Amino acid sequence: MALPAFFSRVADSLRPVANVDPDTLADKLHDVRLHLDVVSQDDGAKGAFLLACNLAARLYPVIDLRPSHGSSRDETLTHQARDLIRAINPDADILLATRNGAASLGEAEDEPGHDHEPGRDGSDDTGLAVSLRLGVSFSRNAGHIGTTQPSAQDRLVEVSARGWTVAVDPAEGWDRLDDGTSAEPGHPLAWLAAAAFGMSEVFRIVFAAELGDRGRTGRQAGGIDLLTAAPVDVDAPASSPFGEAADTTAVATSEAPSSADEGPVPIAEAEPVDLGEFFLVGGGAIGQAAALALSEVDAVGVMHVVDPETVTLSNLQRYVLTRAKDVGAVKVDLMQEAVKNNAFGLAGAASRLEIKPLRGKWGDSEEHLDAHQVLVALDTARDRITVAATAPRHAYNAWTQVADLGWSRHEEFSVKPCLACLYYPSRPRSHDHELIAEAVRQTPLRVLAYLTYNLPIGYPLPSVPAIAELPAPPDAVRWTQVALIEDLLDDGVVEQTQRNEWADKTVGLLYRDGICAGGLLPVGDLPGEALVPLAHQSALAGILLAAELYWSRSPSLAARRASQVEHRYDVLRGFPQVFGRPRERTPHCLCEDTFFAAHAGAVEADHP
Repeated sequence: MALPAFFSRVADSLRPVANVDPDTLADKLHDVRLHLDVVSQDDGAKGAFLLACNLAARLYPVIDLRPSHGSSRDETLTHQARDLIRAINPDADILLATRNGAASLGEAEDEPGHDHEPGRDGSDDTGLAVSLRLGVSFSRNAGHIGTTQPSAQDRLVEVSARGWTVAVDPAEGWDRLDDGTSAEPGHPLAWLAAAAFGMSEVFRIVFAAELGDRGRTGRQAGGIDLLTAAPVDVDAPASSPFGEAADTTAVATSEAPSSADEGPVPIAEAEPVDLGEFFLVGGGAIGQAAALALSEVDAVGVMHVVDPETVTLSNLQRYVLTRAKDVGAVKVDLMQEAVKNNAFGLAGAASRLEIKPLRGKWGDSEEHLDAHQVLVALDTARDRITVAATAPRHAYNAWTQVADLGWSRHEEFSVKPCLACLYYPSRPRSHDHELIAEAVRQTPLRVLAYLTYNLPIGYPLPSVPAIAELPAPPDAVRWTQVALIEDLLDDGVVEQTQRNEWADKTVGLLYRDGICAGGLLPVGDLPGEALVPLAHQSALAGILLAAELYWSRSPSLAARRASQVEHRYDVLRGFPQVFGRPRERTPHCLCEDTFFAAHAGAVEADHP
């Protein structure tokens, strides 16, 4: 059993959470036994289970797979999940359920490096057992797996989906009607979101002590109708068949039409939804989750994926379309292959979505100026404004930041808030070299020089530039004698064991892949500077990004969307939360400019 190869990235960034060194953190994660179970018979629940396995493999080294999928064990799904986890972390300790209920390592028990460890075969209760169950059991006390400790129920998370509603810790019978029959099935996108919500709650349990009052110590029920962004009461069972108006909490808000006024809220169209031709800008964590989600739905269309980069080791911590063997792969090519070949096994068949990889940056091609639909999964405000400057008529956006995630839609350019309205500067902002200098604890002039020379941090500067606004310190000549990495090692910014990994990288790459993309996000005012892993956070943002496009292409669903164009979710709070955020057009934004407005109108004319 071993942590994944990218654990050093996780440990460096997670250290402020647990306030422990990497070895102690490794021991903590080794002590966690994560049980993953699926009891729902919905087809979408299988995909959700596999996504939960995908996310779990990127942090937890001991995973117990027990997918019931109804009344009998689903061994095919179990083995599919095992293979997926093993592809992400070849050294994971995977426990499989067999027909007689016993646990084993399956094929792994005879493999080198997968020795069965005492206390991890289901025969005792050592360590911290945490369970995520997809679907609602008849009782939270029935069929619980893995431990008999009195507090076991406090470490059980149940998630489910019904239509477009996602529930966390719903009451018994929430997914059934009064006559005992099943309520409407959950949409595949709702099930995928449920898996990401569930893994977020698992993290809050595992790190409850470190997260203080944001940690989870017991059942915390709540839900959301993804389509209307309305909170949902999940302590009440379904009281009407699909389409009737009795369950209004799941389909309406004060700002959205109710089902009683306009008829039943459909889960999906009878025919495949035509997504048309669209661009996905950004092949990172959010972009990959969006692509995976769109490959799961019954839809057709052409997706152009735009990204200039290759996969790095640190990316594996949160990129849901990557496996251990994918380091160095071109992101857009990897995404095309993964979706085309159904490499992650969600849909059960090859997706009908056509993927066209475009390696490069947004704006490199003239066809970007004629884009009608764009999904934006980028890292910086500058890059998002660049997309907005091409005036796409429909732009859908998702992001992660301190402790939360967000998603937004931007339609009718120059009429409603555009993408740039969320990011357009209203005050002076720091330059890149200033941001990097603060992060790596160096003077701005030294960082600017390394950026200007495009020099790896393993080399000294050839000279110290003379810039009036940035006077050189008295010892600046030392920069031409000592490489930047030496000072980063002395200051603890880079570990000694990582010298060779970073010595031939630029300071810009160090900032992007080591600081910003270290796998975890800082969390404001928690003890220390607590961090949250990006895997479930980015996955949920990508799923909701995909959902925005899907809804926009279905007239019946588009009419039911929430009036707010921006929504947020705090991954460390759990339910209940207010999701919608008011958003007005930003004064002096580029969408007020007549040139941009005229271009957007021309694009709309070309794409009625």
